Amino acid sequence: MKIDGMKDKISLSYENFLLRGSSLRQTDWVVGMATFTGHHTRIMKNSTGARTKFSRIEKQTNMQILFIFALQCVLCLIAMVMGTFWRKHYSATMPYL
Repeated sequence: MKIDGMKDKISLSYENFLLRGSSLRQTDWVVGMATFTGHHTRIMKNSTGARTKFSRIEKQTNMQILFIFALQCVLCLIAMVMGTFWRKHYSATMPYL
């Protein structure tokens, strides 16, 4: 690396790199150069988010909630059919309902 105003070139090594997420403290100034090595480097592969984990109780609770929702849908469908049937046959004899 050659900086304007300097005669000599400075060689960069691994010790001169700051990886993604690093921060500098207690420095007055910094000369930096951005480098990109691609998505297949170790740091990019390790930067994925953590997988979500569910306990056995959470999985069982989710299944019970889905079962209750399905049961309520079936009960509403049965009540709708029976209500339509009742209204069709008995609404003339009981207009007050």
